[in-house]
Amino acid sequence: MKMKATISLFCCTVLLLASTAMASSVVPSVVSTAASKAPSTTASAKTQSKTKVSAPAAATPTTFGLLATATRSTSLVDFQDGSKSDSVDYLFRPSGRFSFGTVSLSIGYSQDLRDDTERAADWSDASIAWALNPTKLKWSNKEQNARLTYSLSAIIPVSKNSRIRDQLQTSVSGSLGFGVSPVDDGFSYGARVSFGRNFHAYSENINGSVLNQYSSNQSLNAGYTYGNWDLSLSFTNMARWSYQGNVRSSFDLSEELTYSFNKNFSLAVGHTNSGSNLKPNGVDTNISLFNENSSIVYATLGVAY
Repeated sequence: MKMKATISLFCCTVLLLASTAMASSVVPSVVSTAASKAPSTTASAKTQSKTKVSAPAAATPTTFGLLATATRSTSLVDFQDGSKSDSVDYLFRPSGRFSFGTVSLSIGYSQDLRDDTERAADWSDASIAWALNPTKLKWSNKEQNARLTYSLSAIIPVSKNSRIRDQLQTSVSGSLGFGVSPVDDGFSYGARVSFGRNFHAYSENINGSVLNQYSSNQSLNAGYTYGNWDLSLSFTNMARWSYQGNVRSSFDLSEELTYSFNKNFSLAVGHTNSGSNLKPNGVDTNISLFNENSSIVYATLGVAY
């Protein structure tokens, strides 16, 4: 029943935004949204943050906006042994742009399609982010824009795993990014580094596993835009420090192709492979473009207003 209610909510949102988009073709729009790829705040939403949705251009600055996405993801290879991953994820992100930057709230909902029990569906942790106004670098020109970006974010524990299993109180992080993007068509590239801290009631969860106290992500991305098409490639190294001082490193490597139907709607298809940086022997690298055991393919429908 929860899943049906959520799907109904998303469909209503899409229909509402579609009617608004149609009206905007007659009346000039005064509202636009800046939607971009952001690092996933939780593991359950790792594919959601990969979607790019083109925002409608406007003569006046954005005041409020909304991004909504629905993602269907599944394992690249089905071994017919019950290990296949198959899920639907929803993301809702209202935002507001002000003189001091952009403030947004991200909340997601995930449904495991292999399991029809109530525990198979859950909300993801909510994230409040403050993206400061970017700094335009002097060597920007008529063809490319070069900018430094800064953001601060905090997690509100919503998921059962965070609230009950891990007893997470909150998590705070900051990030610094550098990016070069084309004014029209062309290549783009950038890098971002973030550092955060988790606050738990205890250093171990209810199952006795040691929790992570600090985290850091380092990401590189490149892309090419041609008309309504956008091709992107990203690599993220994720380091986690436990309360006992142990360090764990993992990676996420993804490729995505996005087509923007218009200023409000887009469809993206992609592939992602993630896992530990090292194989079980602790020596050989586990980083690869494809892995039949961990590769995931997905499709995302996005709506921006």
